[in-house]
Amino acid sequence: MRWKPSDDLPPTRASGGPLLRRAVLAVAQYLLEAFPGTRVSHRYESRHRLYRYVVSNLGFQLLVSQEFLEDHPPEEVPTRLASWDVAGRLQTAGAQQRMVVTNDGYLAEPAATSGKSISGP
Repeated sequence: MRWKPSDDLPPTRASGGPLLRRAVLAVAQYLLEAFPGTRVSHRYESRHRLYRYVVSNLGFQLLVSQEFLEDHPPEEVPTRLASWDVAGRLQTAGAQQRMVVTNDGYLAEPAATSGKSISGP
């Protein structure tokens, strides 16, 4: 798979339309504002139906379910992420953990697939 800068998004998917595209951009913008001077890349992982965001130079990973992005208006996405302090939790966890965001809240898990998970609201 090829990583894409956030400003180079794939064409809008028929199932999500322009609102999905705007929601994907809203997550990237949230990360760019939270971590100034970095670059955010992302890719869509169809097998898991999620978008994986990586904050350059810091190694932070944020996985956001497609369902979350489709179920929330793009304007609400950054507010929801901020209410869960996703950026703060990414910074605290560092590259050792990744955050997973779904409609049920967030989950911090080790970057490797084994280990203990910490869930949020």
